[in-house]
Amino acid sequence: MFHRIKIVLRIILLLVICAIYPISYSQTNANAQTSKRKQVRTLKQNDRGVDIGIVKVATSLFSEPSGNSTKIGTFRKGNLAVLVSRQKSNGWLNVVQFMSGHQGWVKAEKLILRYTNRRLKGKDFIGEASGTSEPPKIKVINASNKILYLHINAMPEISVAPNSTKTITLPAGLYTYNGASPNVYPVFGSMYFISGFIYTWTFTIDLPGRSKKRNMINPALIAESKQLQEDINKHTQELSIVKQQIDDSTTQLEQRRRDWKIDSDTIELKRQTLDRSDESVIAGFNQFVDTTNNKLIIIKEKAQQLEELIAAYNSNLNFLNEQRRRLEKIANTINIQR
Repeated sequence: MFHRIKIVLRIILLLVICAIYPISYSQTNANAQTSKRKQVRTLKQNDRGVDIGIVKVATSLFSEPSGNSTKIGTFRKGNLAVLVSRQKSNGWLNVVQFMSGHQGWVKAEKLILRYTNRRLKGKDFIGEASGTSEPPKIKVINASNKILYLHINAMPEISVAPNSTKTITLPAGLYTYNGASPNVYPVFGSMYFISGFIYTWTFTIDLPGRSKKRNMINPALIAESKQLQEDINKHTQELSIVKQQIDDSTTQLEQRRRDWKIDSDTIELKRQTLDRSDESVIAGFNQFVDTTNNKLIIIKEKAQQLEELIAAYNSNLNFLNEQRRRLEKIANTINIQR
C-alpha cells in the first residue's frame, strides 16, 4: 500500500514539473528578448554619430602607423578613440583621442570597435568669391571656449585657440577634414575648395544630432573638377602673360604716337621756314617727312595687332570665366553630395 502511494506521489510531482517548466522557459525567453531590445535601444542611445573604439588595454597614440614613430598620447583601459577611418593600415587605425582631441594612430587589436549607424554631417563652409585667381583661403573661426584641433587630409595638425580665428591657404581640390576638442566628439566632413574663393568655417560645440543621409560623390565630377582646375590654372597663367604683353604694347604704342606727334609738329615748323632754293635742305626735309610717314604706318600696324591681341584676350577670358563657373557649379554639387 505504501509503495503504491509513493508511485502516485511521484506521478503527481512529475506532472507538476511538466506543467511548470514550459511556463518558466517561456518567461526566460521573454526576459531574454526584453533584455536584447533594451541593449539595442541602449546602443542606439549611445550612438554619437561617429565610429568609436573602446580601449581594451593601456596603449599609446602614435604619430604614424608604426610603434617606432613618435608617441603623442597615452590611453588607459576604457578610454575612447574616435575613428577617422574604418580602413586599417597594417593593423593600425587612424583615430582622434577623445580626451585630448589629438589625431594619431593606434593598434586596432587594442580597441573594441563600435560603428555608428547615423554618421553626423560635418560643419558647413560658406564660400565667397575673392575676385582673384589666388588659391582658396580657409578662415577658421573657433567660436567655442575650448582649443580646436583641425585635421585636413594628411596635413600637420592645426590648432586654433578658443574664441579666435585663423586663416590658412590650400591648393584647390577635394579635402576631408575633422575638427576636435578635448572631451568633445569630433565633427567630420569633406569639401571641394576652388581657386578665387574665401571659405569661412565656424566651429561650435553642439549637442549631437541626427544627420541627413549622405550620398556617394560622383567620381566623374571629381575627375572633371580636377581637370578644370588644372586648365584654369594654366589658362590663368597664360592670360596673365598676354595681359602683360597688352600693357607693354599699349605703353609702346602710346610712346610711338607721342614721338610721331613731335615729328609731325617739327615738319610743320620746318615747312614754314624751308629754304626751297637749297636742294640739299629740301632733300633732307623730304627724307624726314618720309621717315615720319613710315612711323605712322608702323603705328597703325601696331594698333591693329594690339586690337587683335585684345580681342583674343577677351575671348579667352570669357572662356576662362565659363570654366570657373562650371567648376563652381561642380564644387557646389560635390559639397551638397558630401
